[in-house]
Amino acid sequence: MPNLPPQTVVAECQCAACGKPVKVKLNKAGKAYYFCPWATDEGDPCNHHQKWGGAHSQQMQRNYLSARSQSKDLPDDEPSRAADIHEQPQEQQPAGTNAQSPGDASGQWDVYNAYG
Repeated sequence: MPNLPPQTVVAECQCAACGKPVKVKLNKAGKAYYFCPWATDEGDPCNHHQKWGGAHSQQMQRNYLSARSQSKDLPDDEPSRAADIHEQPQEQQPAGTNAQSPGDASGQWDVYNAYG
């Protein structure tokens, strides 16, 4: 079980309310969360926030550590990045089918579908 320090940015995603990019961080209990600091088009603060439970937070931490270890293999001039919560292994479709996965339809619920 990874145990990263609080405030570590473990992923990046889009705010579910306004669609702007936000950073997913860890709290002192090791749970993932984000708080949207952006303003809406009308100028009002978005202030949307989201929290993930223990299992999904641990998975994000493992994805972050995996991406960080892979970035050590990159050349020095290529920057490392936080893990993207939308990165998931691609499932192999049976030959001769054009079926889409459930999350491919509109993308509206991608943030929620990725981790619960």
